Amino acid sequence: MPALASRKGWLPREGFTADVLQSLILKTVLNPALTLPLFLLTRYVRNGEYTVTHALALERLKICLYLGLTRWVNRFLNRGALNNWTSDSWDWEKELVVITGGSDGIGKVLVQLFAHLNARILILDIQEPTFELPNSRVYYLPLDLSSPSAIATTASTIRSTYGAPTILILNAGIVNRRSLLSLPDVLLERIFAINTLSHYRLAREFLPAIAAANHGAIVTVASLAGFVTAPGLVDYASTKAAAVAFHEGVTAELKYRYAAPRVRTVCVCPNFTRTKLIANFQGQGDWMNPVLEVETVGEAIFERVVTGQSGFVVLPRTAEWSVMTVRSWPWWLQRLLLGLAKDIMRPAEEAEEVKDREAEKARLLAEKGTEGEVSSFETGPEGKEA
Repeated sequence: MPALASRKGWLPREGFTADVLQSLILKTVLNPALTLPLFLLTRYVRNGEYTVTHALALERLKICLYLGLTRWVNRFLNRGALNNWTSDSWDWEKELVVITGGSDGIGKVLVQLFAHLNARILILDIQEPTFELPNSRVYYLPLDLSSPSAIATTASTIRSTYGAPTILILNAGIVNRRSLLSLPDVLLERIFAINTLSHYRLAREFLPAIAAANHGAIVTVASLAGFVTAPGLVDYASTKAAAVAFHEGVTAELKYRYAAPRVRTVCVCPNFTRTKLIANFQGQGDWMNPVLEVETVGEAIFERVVTGQSGFVVLPRTAEWSVMTVRSWPWWLQRLLLGLAKDIMRPAEEAEEVKDREAEKARLLAEKGTEGEVSSFETGPEGKEA
């Protein structure tokens, strides 16, 4: 994988987190490649005397071995089912990768990574790239994802100029940082248009060719907020829950409606990531759920696409059982979790309130200034009517 921002030695960029400990356990205690040879040694070395002298240790080793084997079998079945028991390969010289929101943040990382494969890349974003395009096979097309007509026009241009995309990465997203009652319709409609409806519109434009070729990938960047909604994130979390449902529905339709089992579908659910979206975010995460670096998320998406594997990319990985399972928890425990998250977005909400007050003050001053100019024109320079 192409190198990006440096890591902290053998630790991930986020430092020592629960992910590191979980990975260590899975690679050692629950790794049959290690526990099975140890188990065989205890049975067949020195005529099995260890089974008598270390009976308790052997029982614990057997438990670890059985758990590890169960995990291996489960992972094998999951991978086969998620990929419809089919395989496919990429020819990167011929692939056309479309990345929404590719001008900065996670999208920027993805552009840089796919550029190393010499794939053709189209960046669809309302803002220009914040970096120099890596090579001549990377292109930028300005697009307002909240506009259905703009999406249709740009999609037509893409097909006529570049051909049919084979990989569609739905990465663009915005956040309002407001509580429900302080959210005007214009912002509510815009966040759903960009975070949710643009997925449907782009899929309707490009999915027919992908399904007909039975080759390609649809990547939907959702969020852990789609599983747990904190105060101040009601609209954002709703769009991300919709993104998860979109992914699951497209996955099912590709297999059962369009006979395209080799098309890969990926849903990415990261925790808060260090992008402009989390400006004024309260806190720096914790050991279980750290705030992620954009390179960490981008590399995980890239690896999943390149290896041709469908499914969920959940970051941090411990969130697969600590967050995605929240709805199966007892109600009192769910409410406790929400209580812990009650102030996460409060500083961001307060910052937006300050901006609103300043904007209203500027508007009133502008109106007063305009009135003053009109009054001066009507009365003349000395206060007499002109």
